[in-house]
Amino acid sequence: MVQGEVQKFLRSWPQLTDEQRDTLSRIIPTDRNTVVIFSSCGETVCTWFTSRNFPSVLGHPSGTFVEEGVQFVISRAHPGDLPSVLRFMEASHRPEATWFEDPEAGTFQCIYRLKHADGGWRWVTQQLLVLSLTRAGLLDKVLMTFYDCTTQQKKLAERHTAALAVKRTNSRLL
Repeated sequence: MVQGEVQKFLRSWPQLTDEQRDTLSRIIPTDRNTVVIFSSCGETVCTWFTSRNFPSVLGHPSGTFVEEGVQFVISRAHPGDLPSVLRFMEASHRPEATWFEDPEAGTFQCIYRLKHADGGWRWVTQQLLVLSLTRAGLLDKVLMTFYDCTTQQKKLAERHTAALAVKRTNSRLL
């Protein structure tokens, strides 16, 4: 579902070359738990595309993200995770990054809790891939993904708790 939507969008985006479209279509996730967004953060600030699963994954209408931009994340990030989210955003906007010399430097990721519209917290993995820079070398066009990793994070927490229980049971001190 998401892959088809994204490919249709890529075909309609005149700024991309065929090579860029092919490259992007190979890296776009196809998971229904992953929201895909194309945005511009440079000279023109706008969002061109959000996948239709935005409301089902993140719990809010996609128009909310389009209207609020980066504030969408900042205002909904868990207070305990907000410092990490802000460092992630700052790192992705640094002008000295050599995004195109080292592809690893052009991808950023952060895992944090995001407030869902139902009032609960969802763990999300947000990735940002730099597609282009402004003339000044700052972030311009980006591909963002938000993956709901709540289930995986809960399993990790359960394993950690179980490991602590085993250590506590085997501890002579306790």
